[in-house]
Amino acid sequence: MRDRYRRENYEQLVPDGPNGETPAGDWYELIGSAYDRTLYAFQLPTTADQDDAFIAKYNSQPNRESYKIVTRNCADFVKDAVNFYYPKSVRRGLISELDVSTPKHAAKTFVQFAKKHPELHMTAFVIPQVPGTVRRSRPVRGVLESVFKAKKYEVPLLALHPVVGGAFAAGYLLGGGPFNPSKNALVFSPDGDLQAPLSSEDRKSYQKGLDEMMKANADGTPKREEATWHRLLDCAQLRLDAAGHPVLAIRSGEEIVEVGITRGNVLNSDAPRSVVQDLLVARMREQLRSGHAPKTTESQVRQDWKLLSAVFEARVETASGPQSAASSEIADGTN
Repeated sequence: MRDRYRRENYEQLVPDGPNGETPAGDWYELIGSAYDRTLYAFQLPTTADQDDAFIAKYNSQPNRESYKIVTRNCADFVKDAVNFYYPKSVRRGLISELDVSTPKHAAKTFVQFAKKHPELHMTAFVIPQVPGTVRRSRPVRGVLESVFKAKKYEVPLLALHPVVGGAFAAGYLLGGGPFNPSKNALVFSPDGDLQAPLSSEDRKSYQKGLDEMMKANADGTPKREEATWHRLLDCAQLRLDAAGHPVLAIRSGEEIVEVGITRGNVLNSDAPRSVVQDLLVARMREQLRSGHAPKTTESQVRQDWKLLSAVFEARVETASGPQSAASSEIADGTN
């Protein structure tokens, strides 16, 4: 799937190998990275002349790796790149980070710089981690913050070495205290737009509606959606359908059936409606969970809600009959 995406969107930047094979290298690290983690982005405008000067500068330097975890890490590269455009906008944390560059402190100083220059119209947004069974992202923390907020470190320090523990706490607070990278951030949607995140009130309203829908359509057999979700993934195989969209091949009785896993093909399959329902409910529950970062937007939840409603309607009408007109209309109009 990553290679297919590369061929469709980045083949000029990352061409095929000499014999047309998938090229080696680290090009794949940013393609599909939202499956692995939540991503935070901060952007300020640049000019074409600045971009040309930046490219010329880096092309003139030796192309060799010189990574050092303390003195020259990934956050140092970000600091140097951003400071090329906006001098002194990103700094090291002398106290809070023990003078080590970290991604969170780079973002923090960048946001502080943008607040002092509102004419630059900085944009912050979140790319949520895709719902699924991959381990969920944890909060981003700096050096002293990791000690100050981790009870397994701070409690023993305060109990056994109160002076050291207090020094860590003081350093964290003197360094500016907490920084939430998702504060006032928009959410990057699959269609490329930046939208406001789902509000807490709307999230609770959808959670209540989902519980009521599940209760109203229960067939008397208690079922755990998350357990079903994991069981499906354990015995399923990922494939591409005739249109190139991802599907899951799962066993239903004595047969192998394919169920679509995109909004455009989830209703256009011969899979039992109960399987489609389990997948959609599991996704909806993941999107509606509270967390340290926004997970979705109101428009995305509304699309998934329509799909889920269509599946419930189809199950009420018949367990194995054709889709209802409403579900067919939704499937044709959803991307």
